Amino acid sequence: MVTIDLIFYYGGNWMREPQLVYSRKLTHTWKGYDVDLLSFIDMVNEYMNKLGYVGVKQLIVIGPSVKYYEILGDEGNRTLLLLVNDQFNVINLFSVEDNELSVDVQNIVQHTESYLVVDEAASDCNSNGSNSNSEDDTDDSDCNSEDASGYDSDRLEALAKERKRVIADRLVDYKDIDMSMTFKDIPEARKFMNLYALANGYD
Repeated sequence: MVTIDLIFYYGGNWMREPQLVYSRKLTHTWKGYDVDLLSFIDMVNEYMNKLGYVGVKQLIVIGPSVKYYEILGDEGNRTLLLLVNDQFNVINLFSVEDNELSVDVQNIVQHTESYLVVDEAASDCNSNGSNSNSEDDTDDSDCNSEDASGYDSDRLEALAKERKRVIADRLVDYKDIDMSMTFKDIPEARKFMNLYALANGYD
């Protein structure tokens, strides 16, 4: 069984200039969650039923490349789970509430970035329990300036050199294109090509 930790950030604000940053205040954690049980609607419902959101306009995640991506429905959820490996197993989630302005981020199915692992949970600002599937709420008000998007370019470059990874083994099925392949529609073909580019390390 593959498990992940999901950290739901809430109670903060989206700052769009000079770059997109979430000034996060609180966190809520699912620890040791079975990836086979994870669905898009579960994450949305957690924001609404547990964290008091009236509605979720966008569900946002920080990918292994330390960039924000939008998760759109179950297809986006499946793409996110394809990226999970032993280095990328802490999922940092954000949302845009119905009464907020949308944020301009890329769809995660178009993720083609190199792996760069920055564990946002590994800081004094979060306290997680030790039991599987436990839930913790943490006041993160002292960490508003430490969003992953706030890393300077030198820091990112250094981390990239230190933590560049080979593509996860689970993407091996996407490393080759066979002339006999068929797709049911254009979105399915586009998704395959995105994963093919990711599996082969194309920019």
